[in-house]
This record gives sequence, structure tokens and C-alpha cells, in this order.
Amino acid sequence: MLLLTPLLFLTALTLTAARENYTLPPPTSGTSLGSFIATHPSLTSLHTALQLPLGLSTAFSQLPPPGANFTFFAPSNTAFASGLSQNLKRHWLSPSAKGRADLAQVLLNHYVPVDAFTTTSELFPADGTVRRVQTAAFLYVTGKKEGGAVVLNGGIGIEDGGADLTGATGGVVHIIDGWLLPQGAWGVDEYAVPKVKQTLVAGWELPY
Repeated sequence: MLLLTPLLFLTALTLTAARENYTLPPPTSGTSLGSFIATHPSLTSLHTALQLPLGLSTAFSQLPPPGANFTFFAPSNTAFASGLSQNLKRHWLSPSAKGRADLAQVLLNHYVPVDAFTTTSELFPADGTVRRVQTAAFLYVTGKKEGGAVVLNGGIGIEDGGADLTGATGGVVHIIDGWLLPQGAWGVDEYAVPKVKQTLVAGWELPY
């Protein structure tokens, strides 16, 4: 224990110094993800849901630093009207603490940090094979092309072909007609589906 104490002290000192010396780059100019959602006519239901105390409204209103890409699959008004489970819909219409937590978790499964996947990216290969990508909820979403159309989780479509915000806010938004629920991804073995290469915030590739 006496031998470990100096080592632990130096480690803590190093981590503290690294934290104190790190400065975030200034945010990009342009439209935040939250502002995009608030002004899009197909996302009024999503905008209303984000006003609940989920913690996401504040996060989505921030402009990311330069180069901080993301992908967001935004459930449309159509998705809210027909695709939301009755349990989540009940919580959303009459919010409870558990309902808000459930809804926030589901919405996190629509957000992919760091990487911007357009409809022509490796998540949607032209040969029609299935690919998977890990979301902010640490779960997977699958993507493929069927007859030229993009399909998520085996049956969710993209309504508008995707809004490319890369130049302004570092991301891509796809407005989708359904919900990417965790149980909706797999019709096959998860590990049999090739995974798309992803990166960490620091620029490293994920090791899995």
C-alpha cells in the first residue's frame, strides 16, 4: 500500500493537470440541432417532446466545436402519430419521471455521436447488404438499401433523404417515419452483421 500511494498521487496529479489545461475549441457558427428541429414542419411533435425535462433540449441547443460530427435520425410527426408504443405515448402525454427517462433513452438510440453518416455512406452500401452502427444509447441500429431506398432496422424509412448540416453544425439529420426501438433491429444474429467503422471524440477508432 505504501508503494502504491505515491503512484496514485502522481496519477491523480497528472489527470488534474490534464483536465485544467484542456480548452475546448470555440463552437461552430450556424444552426444547432435543436434549432433545426424547432423550425422543421415535420418535427413539431419531436420539438414538443424535447421540451420535457429530458436533458436533451439543452444538449441539442449547443453548437458543437469544429469537426465534431454526428448523425441524428429524427422521428417525424408521422412516427409520433403511429409508431410510438402505447406505453411511451401515455408517458409523453402525461409525463412521469420514468416515462421521461424511457423517452430520453429511446431518443438517444437515434443519435450517433462523432460520425456523420449520409445516405451514400458505408452505413448504407449500394449492394444492399446490412450494416450496423452503435448509437449514444450503446445499442445498435442497422442500415441497408432496398431498391435504392434507405431502410433502418429492417423497416424504417427516411422521409426527406436526409438534411446535411455538416458545413454548419457538423452533422447529418435524417427525418424518419418510425422509431428505432432497441428490439426492432434484429431479424438476424447481431454479430453476423458487419459493423461500420466508428471513431471516438478523440479521433480514435472504436476497438469493437
